[in-house]
Amino acid sequence: MTKEEYLQYGSLEQLVSIKRYECLDGMAKGNTIIDIRNGKLHFSLNADRGLDIYDMSYKGINVSYKSTMGDVSPKLAYEAAYPFNRFFAGGMLWTCGPDNIGAGTVVHGSFGLTPAENVTIAKCFDNGRYIVSVSGEMVFKQLFGSHIVINRMITTEYNSPAVEVCDIITNRGYKPEEYYLLYHYNF
Repeated sequence: MTKEEYLQYGSLEQLVSIKRYECLDGMAKGNTIIDIRNGKLHFSLNADRGLDIYDMSYKGINVSYKSTMGDVSPKLAYEAAYPFNRFFAGGMLWTCGPDNIGAGTVVHGSFGLTPAENVTIAKCFDNGRYIVSVSGEMVFKQLFGSHIVINRMITTEYNSPAVEVCDIITNRGYKPEEYYLLYHYNF
């Protein structure tokens, strides 16, 4: 469709919508969720869990796995009473890494416990396509130690069955660093 054809619909929120909200109670309290609908897909990003994709449905049918724990705030994971099996929410995409190398590290790494910073939502027309994207950066650093930044952009477009996840990893530290990234999809 052309931009003019899209605009005949009135508000483009009828075609593609993005809503940001905060969970107010229960174990998910404090999580910032970004809910996206593009006509075929409906999915939610958890900004407090590295912009991972929490749930996803295609034409109204769920295609993602959620654990019995449901959506759990990563703040609870830092309490001794909440080991990994008490805070693993599942979700369509759980990114593992970048710091789960060696002894004394968090199971699956700390990515899923790291809030996104500088979160930006963008909508634009490009060659007859209406594109929406969400981007943010996750920072992993320690005093006199590693300093890894992962810039993530998640993009989809109107009436598309696809979501693109693009991560750019930058070492801002003063020495080379080892890191892992594993994209764990849960269907």
